[in-house]
Amino acid sequence: MHNYRIPKDRWWDFATACRRYYLDNHPITMAALRVIADEASAKDTALGRYKAVQQFADTIATDWTVDLQVFDEGDTYIIRPLEYGHFFMNHHDNFAEFGLEPVFYDNRADVPPEEEKNKAVADWVDGKIEAREYLIYTVLDCEDFTAIGMMMIGAR
Repeated sequence: MHNYRIPKDRWWDFATACRRYYLDNHPITMAALRVIADEASAKDTALGRYKAVQQFADTIATDWTVDLQVFDEGDTYIIRPLEYGHFFMNHHDNFAEFGLEPVFYDNRADVPPEEEKNKAVADWVDGKIEAREYLIYTVLDCEDFTAIGMMMIGAR
């Protein structure tokens, strides 16, 4: 399980930076929305352009919404990214300034000795998930995709 620990007093700074990082760098916000912006720009009316962007945003949001599960650990939070792919895992080093540290444990293969200490955290998180004791922080959703698409059309 790819979890991360962050001090509570850094949460909002991290959440803001994480959202900004995704908006600026996530591949779906760039490549796919350029395509829909091209298609929507060909519509004759503002309403037609909006509907084209909204329809596309609704479609991609099913697979590309990015959430963080947030578990209260006392002085820290454990966060678990919920996303298609591994964007957060591949870019988590960009958030080290907020005290974010990986707490990895994956027993589907041999567990490296340095990760064995994280088994207790992984088990605790599994229990919290089963009990539905967590919060969800949405990083990217349909409204973000719509807003970005509309901004791209407006910039043309």
